[in-house]
Amino acid sequence: MPLVATLVANTLQTMTHAKLKVAIVVGLLSASLPVTVEWRMETRSARMTIQQISNNATTINSAPSLAWADPLHHPHESITAQMIRILALEHDAHREAELGALVRNLEANGIEEALHVLMQECPNEDGLREAFLEAWGTSDPESALIHAAETTDLDRQFLFISAAYKGWTLRDPAGAWAYLETADAAQRPKLANHFFRTVADQDRAKGLAIALDSPSDFLQMHHVAQLFQNWARTDAEAALAACGTIEDAVFRNQAYQTVIADLILTDPSRAMDQLTQLDDGEPRREALEKAIRRWNSADVASMANFIQNESDPEWRRQMIEAALPGTYSLEAIQAKLTLLEQCDDLELKKRHAADYLEFWAANDAPETARLALTLSAELQEVVFPRIAKQTVS
Repeated sequence: MPLVATLVANTLQTMTHAKLKVAIVVGLLSASLPVTVEWRMETRSARMTIQQISNNATTINSAPSLAWADPLHHPHESITAQMIRILALEHDAHREAELGALVRNLEANGIEEALHVLMQECPNEDGLREAFLEAWGTSDPESALIHAAETTDLDRQFLFISAAYKGWTLRDPAGAWAYLETADAAQRPKLANHFFRTVADQDRAKGLAIALDSPSDFLQMHHVAQLFQNWARTDAEAALAACGTIEDAVFRNQAYQTVIADLILTDPSRAMDQLTQLDDGEPRREALEKAIRRWNSADVASMANFIQNESDPEWRRQMIEAALPGTYSLEAIQAKLTLLEQCDDLELKKRHAADYLEFWAANDAPETARLALTLSAELQEVVFPRIAKQTVS
């Protein structure tokens, strides 16, 4: 085995990819990223920010007794030699400091050379390669993406493209977003997901502005919904306030629908109140149906109880009609049969009651008959023939 491969292999047995990944990316990102951006260290119980790790590296670099931590102490050492030496260091803190210092002082072509060494000696270390590509993406994203696209294995190719794109997104969100216009159509939605996970979750206002200002319509609706879904789960009130700032009626309605569908699980009254913020007619009806479907799947009993107690007859009617379709279970059928009794549309009542009980008769005919006997006479006339048809067949 070549000396380089031996040194690298021995080193990789005693270190974690997560620590290396943080150290590599720190060098290029620490000066521009907000201190709130966090990386999860796979082998540590605590979470450290990139800025904290960078500060640790700076502290180590400033110690006069630790000359190995400063690349300036190796002015004639090639990048290849530096990579070998760094990977061979025994202590994690030393490796982290060296990698951070190395990457801070490398131009884009230097990162490319370091990556080339890594690929030659450790061709299967995808985690480390991702880290280098992410760092490269912050300084020369187009070259990093071209390099990543040269991988023939499509799954690994997208893994590396995503890493380079993430670096671009963190440093230049507007440029990264504009790139989506020309990205491969098959990869575009996934890259857009990466964009919103990295930028929008850190600065949702910036993410929303970029999404709304984009001239493309291929993913605007999807990612406005994605952005507000994540926002609603962490701060529903802030998400609702942001909905109201969107001037475009289509996107505003989409944002409200998304937040309401999430809010209904935790604060149904508040969610229903917010429906009045949507344009009357189709947008409001769609929002109600989306919210009820979500609630229907999560907690059908609570949904039915809330609808039964709705004082506004028109709202109650609309909610009942939205709640009737959905997954059939015994609990759901019982709840929905109760709602049907409050419905004024006799044909609607007959159709759904017969559908529910015919379906359940195949699972439990005696229980289905018991449920049918709790219905009004006009419904029993319809459901019993359907139950009998199912049990005979």
